[in-house]
Amino acid sequence: ALFSSFSAPAGAKLNRERLRSLFVPDGRIASAVAPGPGRPADVIFMTLDQYADLSDAETQKSGFFDKNVANHIQTFGVMAHVNATYESRANPEDKTPMARGIKSMDLVKSGGRWYILQVYWDTERPDNPIPKRYLRDESEDTAQ
Repeated sequence: ALFSSFSAPAGAKLNRERLRSLFVPDGRIASAVAPGPGRPADVIFMTLDQYADLSDAETQKSGFFDKNVANHIQTFGVMAHVNATYESRANPEDKTPMARGIKSMDLVKSGGRWYILQVYWDTERPDNPIPKRYLRDESEDTAQ
């Protein structure tokens, strides 16, 4: 549901109600900023509306479609942590993704369903390849 809520065709806007329905009130989105010459790594925190505003500005030019590739899931009680490997494309039929990375998500189970507290991601770069173990599903029940 998160990946489809992050996706929209060119000229469209994100469904903000759908996006909000996945998060707890005051849930947040964060994006890693890679280190650069003379700059340490950093993070940008956004509210759901700030993220949607940025996304809507981009999807007015071209589409954006996130696809989930694999999940690593750990749970304890009402808590879950998911590392979700993703691929992003301008069009879902594009053979080659324009970006790949890992989204780190913290969730809480409340009222019989999971809600997202926070999503934080970093993208794959030549100096930051996705480890092979994150290209296949794994949960605490199957991890060895």
